[in-house]
Amino acid sequence: MQRVEEGQLWLDKHSKGERVVYIQSVTQNFGGYANCLSYNFGKNTRRYVQIKLAGFQNQFRCLAT
Repeated sequence: MQRVEEGQLWLDKHSKGERVVYIQSVTQNFGGYANCLSYNFGKNTRRYVQIKLAGFQNQFRCLAT
C-alpha cells in the first residue's frame, strides 16, 4: 500500500471522466486528509480539495511520486 505523500500525482477515474490530483500536503488532523490541487480534464477545471486519507487508495491510482 503506497503512502500518500507531498508532491505525488494521483489519478481518479470515474464515470464523469478523469481528474489528476496533486498532493500539496498531508495532515493528520481528524483522521488524516490530503490537501490537493485537483484538475478535471473533462471540464477543464482546477480546484483545491481536501480528501480523506481513509480509502484514498481505493479511489485513486498513483501516477508519479
